[in-house]
Amino acid sequence: MASVSTPLSRFLLLAAMDDAIPDPEMKGLAIKGKKGCQPMLKLDCWLARLEVEHVAPRTAATPSSWDSLLYSDGKIHCLGNLTLLPKRENASIGNSAWPIKHLYYRILAGIQDI
Repeated sequence: MASVSTPLSRFLLLAAMDDAIPDPEMKGLAIKGKKGCQPMLKLDCWLARLEVEHVAPRTAATPSSWDSLLYSDGKIHCLGNLTLLPKRENASIGNSAWPIKHLYYRILAGIQDI
C-alpha cells in the first residue's frame, strides 16, 4: 500500500466507525447508532495512532494458510481487507493464519461466544 493511501485508509475506516454500534442481529457487524454515541471523527481518535492492518496479509507466504484466490486479482489492497488495530495488538497478530486472526478480532470486538 502506498504511503499516501495509509492516512486516507485510516480516515475512511474511522469515518465508517463514526457513531457505529454493534449490530444486535449480526454479531461482528456494526450499524449506525445515535449521533454522538461513538464519535470517531475527533482529533483524539486520529492521535490514538491506530494502525492500518491487512486482514489477509499483503503477500502470500509459502506455504500459506490463506486462499490463493485472494491474491489472484490484486484486490488484496482494497479497503475491505483493512481494519484498524492498536500498535501492540497489530504486532502480536502479524501475518497469522485466519483462525488465529479471527480469534484476536473476536476478543478485541468483545464478542462473547468464542
